[in-house]
Amino acid sequence: MMALLRDRFYQEYKRHTRNGFYPIRDREVMRDIYEQYHALGGNGVITHLKEELDELPTYPPGQP
Repeated sequence: MMALLRDRFYQEYKRHTRNGFYPIRDREVMRDIYEQYHALGGNGVITHLKEELDELPTYPPGQP
């Protein structure tokens, strides 16, 4: 289960960093994945990726 959660988180991390923004709805889903991963004993790698994602804007560049 941890491997699946980690993979899902990483795939979404790559998508959002490539696109340059991180919509609010996706943040909610990723927060749930993050919490479940850590509840299973996950490590700090995903925490680092989450912190990077949280710094992205919620809208595409050029939008409000």
